[in-house]
Amino acid sequence: MKKLILTTLLLLLLPVVPTALAQGGAISPTIGVTPAKLFETVTPEKKQQFTIKLRNLGIDPLPLTASTTDVDGITDEGIPVFSEAVAPRSASSWIALSSTDVIVSPGETKELALSVTPPKDAAPGGYTAAIIFQAQLPSYYFDLDASARILPAISVLAFFTIPGSGEIQVDKVSLESLKVPRIVVSTPLSVVADVKNDSNFFVQADAQATITNVISKKAKTSKIGSIILLPEKSRKFITAFEEAIWPGVYTATINFTQGDKVLVGSAKFVALPWAFIILLALLAFLALGFAGRRRVRHAWLVLRGKEHELAATKKRPTLR
Repeated sequence: MKKLILTTLLLLLLPVVPTALAQGGAISPTIGVTPAKLFETVTPEKKQQFTIKLRNLGIDPLPLTASTTDVDGITDEGIPVFSEAVAPRSASSWIALSSTDVIVSPGETKELALSVTPPKDAAPGGYTAAIIFQAQLPSYYFDLDASARILPAISVLAFFTIPGSGEIQVDKVSLESLKVPRIVVSTPLSVVADVKNDSNFFVQADAQATITNVISKKAKTSKIGSIILLPEKSRKFITAFEEAIWPGVYTATINFTQGDKVLVGSAKFVALPWAFIILLALLAFLALGFAGRRRVRHAWLVLRGKEHELAATKKRPTLR
């Protein structure tokens, strides 16, 4: 975009998002937005009004340009994938912004109204869009010697639901696979769940992964947090356990919970840490060395014709 590198910083779980620094002594504007995610139920042909709050946390006036785009998916890391083409379940054309250009003064919080009007033929299901706020910065924001200029931006993800038949809960989602190494020799241990939502609706749940020692029943849990599954999409969830694991047989379990509905998957693995393997190898070496020493002594006595000494060592004392 005219030799400017556009970097969109999307931290979806935080209402306040710091932006990147330009090189050298450039000014660093900081944008905050509330809400970062917009979950709403809408009705075809009915206009509904919503408000987004923008806050300038920097020390200079911040001009912003607002636009809408489609969301085609969510990566395994939870980052939205924007689509240049019209996504299959697009809601970007439903959104009308009260203004596409706004200037937010330092420390100011400015409200921006938007309206959402689904078309008459919109079928029941979940639809997505994103409202992106791109900074329009004059040259004095940048270091003149910088090889690249980084433009801060922030987005609001919109998840609109048209109610109707076909809505499901997390227990009806398909857990395609749960992968864990069969033998674990070191950490971090990765537990990978592949989940598929075949319905037309969003599915929201709380997720966590657990590894449990089959014998001692001691468990370690890693919270994945709140997740969302897009309609007709698959998504992988990767959980890493960093702490050291004792030798033994374990069960890896992942749970997706939505109210009283739970989706569960599990898989077994054996933990054989390197330290344990080295210890076993050392003990085996010592045992072989001891056995070998006795065999060498036996052979030496035979070669010298002193088998009677060998017999004497094997003779047990008589108890009286």
